[in-house]
Amino acid sequence: MIGFEDLKIISWNVRGALHENGKRFVKELIRTKNPDIVFLLETRCQFTRASRFWKSLGFSSSFISEAVGFRGGIWVLTKTNANFNTRLLHMHNQAISFGIWRDNFSWACTAIYASPSPAQREVFWDHLCHVRIGITIPWLLVGDMNEILSPTEVRGGEFFPNRANKFAEVLGSCNLIDLGLVGGNFTWYRKHNNRIILSKRLDRALGDVDWRTEFADAFVEVLHRIHSDHCPLLIHCSASSPNQVTA
Repeated sequence: MIGFEDLKIISWNVRGALHENGKRFVKELIRTKNPDIVFLLETRCQFTRASRFWKSLGFSSSFISEAVGFRGGIWVLTKTNANFNTRLLHMHNQAISFGIWRDNFSWACTAIYASPSPAQREVFWDHLCHVRIGITIPWLLVGDMNEILSPTEVRGGEFFPNRANKFAEVLGSCNLIDLGLVGGNFTWYRKHNNRIILSKRLDRALGDVDWRTEFADAFVEVLHRIHSDHCPLLIHCSASSPNQVTA
């Protein structure tokens, strides 16, 4: 994994939280965590409205799938002085897949915002299986899957076995492994009267066997939630990791 030992990716479903208070949080997040790549999901605005802000933080847009009205939106942003290159592999309204390379080593990465609609997610699962056929290098997938795999990944709400089984089938067909979580079991929360009434693990990182082999010590950190009902995830491609906690 030449040149990628310290690479960090932040993935955050912002739920349209790119207002002034949200921007202050983003500035602090970038300052303290120092990511190389940022995925922003469910942006609910056009990138042109935020491009100057991200430029001031030292980031530029690599790949953008804009929101339609207040629905969707995926931004893949990279440091302007990054020591790696990227190229687009596949563009979908629920995912952006791209290649990352430096010197003679390359791998694929997919930023995901799966639709809240089960029917649209079925379409997306088919897309992932199609993408899998063409990817022959290590593959990492990160984002909001809008689905869970087991009853332990929900608290206070209903578990849908058929949907979970379909999700598991897709992961199996694509030879994907869940990378686990450090720092919490859930990534999305719903509140009522300032009381959390529903928690789910909707956000996750997945890697195929080749990616997990190359980045054997990589781990996924759940960060503090603010200005959104989703927690940001921080993926460390690190040579050392704390004990992993899986949900």
